[in-house]
Amino acid sequence: MITKDIENVLMQGSIAELRALYLERRLSVADAVSWYLSRINDISQNGPAINAVREVSLRAMDDAKRADEAIARGEELQVLHGIPVLLKDNILTGDGMKAAAGAAALRNFQPAGDATLVKRLRSAGAIVLGKTNLTEFADFVSDVMPSGYSGNGGIVKNPHGIEYGRGQGSSVGSAAAVAASLCMFAIGSETQNSIQTPASYSSVVGYKPTVGLVS
Repeated sequence: MITKDIENVLMQGSIAELRALYLERRLSVADAVSWYLSRINDISQNGPAINAVREVSLRAMDDAKRADEAIARGEELQVLHGIPVLLKDNILTGDGMKAAAGAAALRNFQPAGDATLVKRLRSAGAIVLGKTNLTEFADFVSDVMPSGYSGNGGIVKNPHGIEYGRGQGSSVGSAAAVAASLCMFAIGSETQNSIQTPASYSSVVGYKPTVGLVS
């Protein structure tokens, strides 16, 4: 059962707070992942339809159950054990999800394996929930196309009701997903302002790693 205080952690809490709920056996990883997947369906795909998430992972629940089994066995847990994450759709995964980079021409492209970043997230215990929409080819396809648009994903709506206008960065789906509490954290990518600007316009924190630190 997900009580109000547990839901508050899922909505607005930190990774450390969610991890503590797991270790205290107050919440299972499977229940947390199920809650986020339901919220994605209710808010991103339906309801206000902010369209932040392009695809959900078919293995997320199986990964969550394995994470719960590891907790039950008392195994030493990694720092992101059971923590749900969404990935920008220019990041490759080998789990059957597509990687279109927002382009209609690539909507059926299925990568053969995980990117180094994804391998590191999985080895740290993170549960990949799915892929987020982005500006097509991470922006600058044209001088007038708004940052919220891609040929494959359509328009991403800002959960706060303002538009992602021209030049506001390409990691719009990742920023919108965090703002709408569709995951505990999300991964974007940045050359210039693709993390920082959509994070700012979504009222969330965006971290840009030192160039070369993350493959």
